[in-house]
Formats: sequence, C-alpha cells, structure tokens
Amino acid sequence: MLTLNLDGGVKEVYNVGNPKTAVGGLIVGESYIEPIGETEIINYNTGEKAVMEFASRGWVSSAKHEVKIAIKDAEGKTHYEISGKYTESLNLKDLSTGETSEIFR
Repeated sequence: MLTLNLDGGVKEVYNVGNPKTAVGGLIVGESYIEPIGETEIINYNTGEKAVMEFASRGWVSSAKHEVKIAIKDAEGKTHYEISGKYTESLNLKDLSTGETSEIFR
C-alpha cells in the first residue's frame, strides 16, 4: 500500500503490485535481474488503474527492458498507453486524440 498526501488534505491510497522477476546470465556473462509479466497499480479512491506488462527477453530477444502500460478508468476503459524501454525512453499515447509524446528519457 502506498498513501499519497496531496494538497488540500486529500489522501490517495494505491495498491502497487510487485512484478515477477527473472534472473539471467548466471552461467554466461554478467548476471542481471529484470521484471517480467503483468502487474497492476490500483487507485483505491477512484478505481483507476495502470496495468503494466514487462516483456521477457528470452535468450536472444531484443525485448530487454520493454514495458507496455494501459491506464484505465474505474470501468476498465483504457484512456492512455505508455510504451518503450524503461532504461531509455517512454512514450505516452492519448487514445482519445491519437497524440503521442515522450514522457521519459
């Protein structure tokens, strides 16, 4: 649980799920740990949630560090999508307008 104390005395409570993790490179190369699979962040005040899908890179995949996030309202409708590599850059797409902008580099 995560509680944010916002201006005006408003508190927002979130449940932040932990993604599964994979350990690689134990036999050859440098070892590493990376998140894989799906997890959610849920706002208990509003019912909104972010569904995060971390790609598994496998043996020779280029999916290393890739994430796709769907931002949904309380009814489950997706309004925004975030995608990219969390070590490089992330882009936000507004599904109502189709506009895409970089939000992290």
